[in-house]
Amino acid sequence: MKINWQNHSNLTHKEVEELTAIEYNLRKKIVSILIAEAKEEYSGDFSGYEFDFDVETKQIEISNKTPEPMYSEFKAILKKRGNL
Repeated sequence: MKINWQNHSNLTHKEVEELTAIEYNLRKKIVSILIAEAKEEYSGDFSGYEFDFDVETKQIEISNKTPEPMYSEFKAILKKRGNL
């Protein structure tokens, strides 16, 4: 799994620490969702998933760089469960 930070220029050390903690918590939540919901062929290997983390809004979403059908399946999971 890869998480791309968006809009991250000119961050202070304290901001980076705070955002790293937020990313860590989001990463745990994503992995939990993937373990519970992902198709068996992806189970345990989440290296194909890519996410974009907007550090200004502190929101994360699946990146369109994630290959199909993983992208569409994760979007469907989020629609069913609610956003991250």
